[in-house]
Amino acid sequence: MLKKKEKCSMKKIINKAHVEGRISESTLEVKVSKKGITYIGGKLDVATDNEGLNIVTVEFPYVAERFNNGNENKTYGVLKNIIEHGKTIMGNPGEEATMVRLDPSISLNEWYRDENGTKTLVSTKRLTGGFAHIVNSINADEVARNKFECDMVITGTSFFEGDEERGTQDKLVVKGCTFDFAGRMLPIELSVTNPNGIKYFEDKIDASPANPVFTKVWGKVVNETIVTHITEESAFGEPVVKEVKKNKRDWVLTGMAVSPYEFDDETSITAQELKDAIAAREVYKAELLQAQEAREAEKAKGNNAFTATSMAPANGGFNF
Repeated sequence: MLKKKEKCSMKKIINKAHVEGRISESTLEVKVSKKGITYIGGKLDVATDNEGLNIVTVEFPYVAERFNNGNENKTYGVLKNIIEHGKTIMGNPGEEATMVRLDPSISLNEWYRDENGTKTLVSTKRLTGGFAHIVNSINADEVARNKFECDMVITGTSFFEGDEERGTQDKLVVKGCTFDFAGRMLPIELSVTNPNGIKYFEDKIDASPANPVFTKVWGKVVNETIVTHITEESAFGEPVVKEVKKNKRDWVLTGMAVSPYEFDDETSITAQELKDAIAAREVYKAELLQAQEAREAEKAKGNNAFTATSMAPANGGFNF
């Protein structure tokens, strides 16, 4: 079982998102844990635009009826209402889908994949948890329905030139990390597609593992289906119109703070705190692999031994 990490003493990190829209699909269901605790788990796919093309997924891994202190968890009641009475775009065509307002945070879904005998970490960004509300209306501004905001330690960027034939645009990938509510490091990559944003990073942000930049960024989750129609002429008869669908998925930055935080400062984050977070991250990864291998061994009725060890970050840079 993965151990809980001690909270980091750095500044209170911003890590939040806001999602409004109509429920496209839901996999929420009431479950019972091994300890006999009733909880709700699953995902809500929310259409954040009026046309229902951009679908943002928010996951609720574990929502119990009550918090540890015994107080009622109102989000449980909201999700239970959705399970019992909610309507979705996909499941209830022709009916008005239930509208929700969700306030999750950025987290990671991680596991190890076997690649030719080598265990490789797979890490994907996701929105999880937070408060949930059923609403009668949503913000008229589509931009306000889909946004995230986080403090990020930037350690580098990579530029990718667009391809007109493939319909892709220039993109700058921003590499670094944010942190969860407990101060655990979350390595992430975010994209910049705005030409002015790309130029700003190239001219103003000189980030590297040896020279990290700590700042606040914000953006939107893009998960849309782009539909195009191609007309194919015929030697005789009517032309044929073909519908081509292409999925576009990305986490796109739309802005950042004018002035970054002071790195290696008690008011933000110190170099030692970042080193400690990197070391804790290595322990977490080792424990994650240990737990996964234990499950695989149990499933295969085998016996694989694995020992988790702490790995300190190398001096001279913040690599994670």
